[in-house]
Amino acid sequence: MGGQQTKPNLMKNDAVSTLYEERFTIERDLAKYDLSQCFENLVFEGGGTKGTAHVGALMVLEDLGILDNMTRFGGSSAGAMLAALLAIGYSADEILTFLYSDTKKIIMDSKCGYLSLLPSLFRHYGWIPGRRLEIWFKMVLASGPRNTLCPKTKDKGAITFMELYKATGIELCITATNVNYLTVDYFHPKTTPDTPIYKAVRMSMALPGFYRSVKVERSIYLGPDHIEKANDLFVDGGLICNYPIYVFDGWWLSLTPENQFLRRMRPLSQLHKFYDFKERFGTVNKKTLGIMLYSAGETEAVKEALDTRENSGPAQRPNTKLARVRTEAMIKKRRATEIYDQVLKLMDRFLQCLDAIQPMILDVQYDVKTVKDILSTKFSCDELSFMFPGHKGDLDKIIAELDENSDGKLSLPEVISFIEHHGIDLQKGFLGYGRRDIENLGDFIHSLQQTLSVNIKKMTVKPEDVERTIGINTDYIETTDWKMEFEDKRFLINCGVNGALSFLLEFIDKNKDHLPLKKDVYRSQRQQIVDETQQPNQKVDAIVNTDKALLDKY
Repeated sequence: MGGQQTKPNLMKNDAVSTLYEERFTIERDLAKYDLSQCFENLVFEGGGTKGTAHVGALMVLEDLGILDNMTRFGGSSAGAMLAALLAIGYSADEILTFLYSDTKKIIMDSKCGYLSLLPSLFRHYGWIPGRRLEIWFKMVLASGPRNTLCPKTKDKGAITFMELYKATGIELCITATNVNYLTVDYFHPKTTPDTPIYKAVRMSMALPGFYRSVKVERSIYLGPDHIEKANDLFVDGGLICNYPIYVFDGWWLSLTPENQFLRRMRPLSQLHKFYDFKERFGTVNKKTLGIMLYSAGETEAVKEALDTRENSGPAQRPNTKLARVRTEAMIKKRRATEIYDQVLKLMDRFLQCLDAIQPMILDVQYDVKTVKDILSTKFSCDELSFMFPGHKGDLDKIIAELDENSDGKLSLPEVISFIEHHGIDLQKGFLGYGRRDIENLGDFIHSLQQTLSVNIKKMTVKPEDVERTIGINTDYIETTDWKMEFEDKRFLINCGVNGALSFLLEFIDKNKDHLPLKKDVYRSQRQQIVDETQQPNQKVDAIVNTDKALLDKY
């Protein structure tokens, strides 16, 4: 095994005073209420490198005794790995140690680097093999606290969904995208009892283009005495189900006797009807708690609602390279947005003036002399220069630009063409989503995945799901920021703490009349992280410092 290294303390900084002096009062007040019975299911959204923020939220849930009562865990993509770690019994502290480790050697196991990119894309539909990730995660599962309760097998890292459930009563659900059937597959003790957990997590994390897709052999019925073997391809669960908040709703994954498949799905001739989403997941489970991640630059269907919570904003930005670069970009974008908003207001005034003369219908025609009078009397020279850049308020040049066909009339299509020529896309603006720059293959893949995720989330994430969702604003940190510094990770943890406390404050405010009070005195369990004399977790260190030679075999 590699030698132990001194780990910097992710919570030992100036933010400690925020979390354990100012926010200690908040946690102490929250701890007056017994929240342990409020939630039983915990679901994580995928988020790539933003996933570190999940741990900050877990620290709060663990401190307040909420995490101890969870018996069902679910997740997609990076959230799938976190759900599996919790299901196998790891604490927030131990997961934090995993995140501190140098995972680049585990994640990036392409032997020839960029030289293998195109060959791997054509042959395996992905660049990175992901073999090291599988081996490493099997070792993590094999050392999981709850794995000791499972039957002794030769390969404890290959523990299945049903083995975990039978030994511990813990249900785990991992989502992955089945490319052959164009659907989401739910890996769970009920649906895939004999599937190894590590394999499902690997499928769920197979980011298209980055990781190679995972092949699973299936039997296909083609007629009497005609059954063929075929490989189904699985990729990232986040592709079409990045926030599986609904997986424990309805009856589909319920293990109660009355909800067994052969009892519910009759007659078999009408089997297709039971695959309707509302039929399977229609009844909301109020015991489910979800954690959603979103950055300042990302689009989320419920982002605005989550951001309205008190103290829901991100933590204070550190002085890191990534933070500085993103801050500068955000300042430029903010300035551009302010200018854009001013132009919108001026254009709106212009349209109102035209509409007052004659209602704006498709075949409307405005005399250019009338338009010139409006511009000269209703707008200042500075405003005209702002609306019509490059003309310095010269009305003759402005009219010439507006009247494209020089017929002395201004039509509605000419008005719309002029507005959009100046960067105001009326249709996209109506949808409410901002434009994203695509500068490389990584940006393209990430944007493509988010396009699918955002639009599918509109159908699967309901407005009422906000009430059971911890929203974590990761600010400047995006999904694929692999080169984070230590301070960036610490920032994410504090963002997670903020999001969890903000949610719980709102939850208690709405439900305090029905919540039982605790009698014991609150003391933060997180003190061991704050303490500089903290002893290293040797069990986790042994996994983190896995013999490099072992991984190099793959």
